[in-house]
Amino acid sequence: MLRLDTYNDADWAGCPDTHRSTTGWCVFLGDALISWKCKKQDRVSKSSIEAVYHAMSTTIPIPLHADNRSAILIVANSVFHERTNHIEVDCHSIHDTLERWVN
Repeated sequence: MLRLDTYNDADWAGCPDTHRSTTGWCVFLGDALISWKCKKQDRVSKSSIEAVYHAMSTTIPIPLHADNRSAILIVANSVFHERTNHIEVDCHSIHDTLERWVN
């Protein structure tokens, strides 16, 4: 059975001129790479978690593999704190999709 999987990541403030992060993602169908993209994000992220959340929100609802543990934990937790309000929209989008997969 073939699986569709997506891997993504983002640097944080990687552009020396604008301090915007770059999102990178790739999509595999089984072992075959079928799509990939790298693009500078359209806004400046205040943290690496925010940069990764923005990257994650571009690849939902395909099964997603991410490497930022903090970002993954916040997605799994529906309670947001004052420090995460600036990324709440992306988080809700990812959390809703995660809930559909789990349930």
